[in-house]
Amino acid sequence: VSIPVSINDNYLLASGDILNIKTWNTIYSEEDSSTVLSVQVSKTGTIFIPSIGSFYANNKTIGSLQNEILTEGKKKLKYFNVELTLEKLREVSIFVTGEVNRPGQVLTTPYNNILNILNRAEGVTSKASLRNIKILRGSQEIMIDLYSYFLGNKNIDELKLKDGDTLIIPVVKDLVYINGEINRPGIYEINQEKDYNSLINLAGG
Repeated sequence: VSIPVSINDNYLLASGDILNIKTWNTIYSEEDSSTVLSVQVSKTGTIFIPSIGSFYANNKTIGSLQNEILTEGKKKLKYFNVELTLEKLREVSIFVTGEVNRPGQVLTTPYNNILNILNRAEGVTSKASLRNIKILRGSQEIMIDLYSYFLGNKNIDELKLKDGDTLIIPVVKDLVYINGEINRPGIYEINQEKDYNSLINLAGG
């Protein structure tokens, strides 16, 4: 799985991620004294670096893990430095069902948002609701209103799914056609709008 050009510094590591770990144990040398390792985060969420030890990487940022390794390495070696980069993103499995053109399992990365996943499912049908989407995460049920993201009230990139989530796209219930002296005439799905003013706001004023 390829890595985005710029990955968020807040990205949390988990089992399956592969790290590129470059270490140095000398300050001056005529030859390159660095060692480069390609290390996958294990199923238990750990990584191992020879001569330094094991580290728990699960749910940590690359920066915080690098600092931990640096601190421990300096305890064991007189001269030590380390640099971590993400070599390969782990895959997550999302099950998509309901009003999509290709329901079923979607393999993606934790960096992709809900729109990326719907695109992998070949988009939604003409009967799909965009305001009452459900994410099932274990015993938890999360309701999503995509209008909040489409209209710029929220950042779509903050809406990430986790491995094992089920994404349910239900059938749309209530629609309204808004036309006239408004900024965005068209057909809209009604959710919590209870009066004319809220409908006009939905259409951009």
